[in-house]
Amino acid sequence: METVFKRSKFFWEDYFSDKKKGGHRFSIEEFLAKEAKEKLFHLNGGKTLLDFGCGAGELLIYYAPYYEKVVGVDFSRSMLFEAEKKVLQHEYENVDLLLADDRTVWEKLDTKNEILQE
Repeated sequence: METVFKRSKFFWEDYFSDKKKGGHRFSIEEFLAKEAKEKLFHLNGGKTLLDFGCGAGELLIYYAPYYEKVVGVDFSRSMLFEAEKKVLQHEYENVDLLLADDRTVWEKLDTKNEILQE
């Protein structure tokens, strides 16, 4: 019996390229459309979205058209650089990126009251 650890790189590339046998529920686009959109849009009246741990900005780009302001926070400068490239590529002017962690985020957010009240 072949163990999971002994399978070749090609086996895994093929396995994960096929969403049906790869065990993936959704592609990222499907996830955003079905799961996150469903949950976030139940927050009535929200004008600002805070994505803490935004990484390379996938959620920021997806939600920017739906909110007046989107704030992406991450402690990784390289991840924020990737997010910034996406924001510029899409020409979104309502997305702010902030380098912070869980200890410094509230000090650095100039709109914290606005975010919490909306």
